[in-house]
Parts: sequence; C-alpha cells; structure tokens
Amino acid sequence: MKQFVKTEKQNSLGAGKFDWNFMDYHTTPEFDPLNNLTSADNVYSFGVILLEIVTNKPVFDDNRPKNERNLVEWVKTAISGDQSKLEQIIDPMSALWVKESAMGVLALSSKCIEEDPNHRPSMSKILKELAPIVEEYSIRVKEFLEKERQEEIQVQRDAA
Repeated sequence: MKQFVKTEKQNSLGAGKFDWNFMDYHTTPEFDPLNNLTSADNVYSFGVILLEIVTNKPVFDDNRPKNERNLVEWVKTAISGDQSKLEQIIDPMSALWVKESAMGVLALSSKCIEEDPNHRPSMSKILKELAPIVEEYSIRVKEFLEKERQEEIQVQRDAA
C-alpha cells in the first residue's frame, strides 16, 4: 500500500492526490487504508479486474441505472448464487470471447470477490484455474483464425 500511495503521488494526479475512486471499487469491503493490503485484498482486486474485462464495463459508472452502477454489486445481484446466470453478464458485443472461456473467467472472478476473505482462493490457486481457461481460449482462437484463413483462400480460388 505504501508503494502504491507513493506511486500515485508521482502520477499525473499531482502531488498529494490519491485516486480513491480506484481504491473504493477495486478493494475489498473490509479494506482499512491504515493497514497493509493482504493477499485476500489482492485476490478481490484481481476478481474485480476480471469482471471489468469480461463484462466490458467499468467498475463504477454513474451513467448506468442505479442498481447497475457498482459492477461488483450488479454481478452479485445478477447471478444471485445461480451460476447459470453468468452468461447474462458477458459482454455481448465482444467477438473476442469464446463463451466457455468467458464463463470460466466469470466463475473464477466470482470466487475472488467472495464477501468473506477466508473463502477467497489464493492467488496461486487462481492462476492454476486460469491457466487452462487461457489455454483453451488460445486454441479456439487459433482454430477460428485458421478457419477464416481457409475460407479466404477458398474465396480467392473461386474468384480465379
């Protein structure tokens, strides 16, 4: 935390200014700015960032309806303990996501943002769970790109 504060003071926010908006929405509900960050705090923050990536929504947005402004609270309300609802919060406009990969990342992020810090997985466990998701995603993207390349070759052959 001390290094983060020092870095923030050196950033474009100007000397003495601290981005509490980041701290308000990326840190755990139990975070105490007078104490050091814990590994559970880091896991929670990582989970929030995963949510931002998969939903393509910022962690807080005044332009969204009141019940959707806080991304973490919106996700928790949207899934309400029913993991089958995760598909509803994936960014529908993102062609980059393979559905299964996005679902895996969302399921993992929901573990990271557990209310009770004792129920959050360790970062090493998160990485072990994330690695096969990323690998599967990479394979599917390569397959998709190869299929598109083959289709383009066929179109060129047909035109010749």
